[in-house]
Amino acid sequence: MDRPFFATCLNCMNYFVSAMDYVKVWDANTDPHSSDSIYQNMNWFKWGNKMHIVPGMQYEHLVHDESHYKLNCSIDPEFYQKVEEELRNMK
Repeated sequence: MDRPFFATCLNCMNYFVSAMDYVKVWDANTDPHSSDSIYQNMNWFKWGNKMHIVPGMQYEHLVHDESHYKLNCSIDPEFYQKVEEELRNMK
């Protein structure tokens, strides 16, 4: 979590994952609002799954006025911080 842009990587979710495995770790009891990707990644890791970051890959993330983030980020502004803290405490 302390590596440059790793939290951003987890929140952008720009990677491939098995749809069946993704559904297995989904938590339908929580509405993560604009932190849905990083929350899903936390669940992914909690279930013992791993992630491989390809060195040298580049990604550009654009946020516009109609984006999910812009429309929903004010619903629960502390949720992202809670998820990030829990990810930092995972061993």
